[in-house]
Amino acid sequence: MRCPYLIIHGGHDVLGVEAVTTVYNYAVKHKVNATLRLTTEEETGAEHCQHDNPTLGQELMIDWLADIFKIDQTALSFYPG
Repeated sequence: MRCPYLIIHGGHDVLGVEAVTTVYNYAVKHKVNATLRLTTEEETGAEHCQHDNPTLGQELMIDWLADIFKIDQTALSFYPG
């Protein structure tokens, strides 16, 4: 895989943090632009796919995509400034 890779993992997810860390470390070792973001119970995003707070997962994905593609999200706002 050559494309940037985002891993969002809830602390209560089915796979443990160790498994996700292994995937992340493998990607980095093979020169993949990988980002690992662990979500916590305090953020209310610890369940699988952030089911306890889907907005958090969506915001993390959109912000990551904007960073990867160098998109200025403020320029897209309906309420600039």
